[in-house]
Amino acid sequence: MELDAGGIWILAGIVGFVVAAIAIPVAVVVLRRRARRLEAAIQAEYYR
Repeated sequence: MELDAGGIWILAGIVGFVVAAIAIPVAVVVLRRRARRLEAAIQAEYYR
């Protein structure tokens, strides 16, 4: 499979897009969980 420079850039773009499509929702879920944990900790401190 021969790839010229343009083909490599297109391939890199596709791979990057796929990685982003997977990584972004995962990151959102992780950040939401962290935020919820942080919120609970802050409330526990606040209401003590």
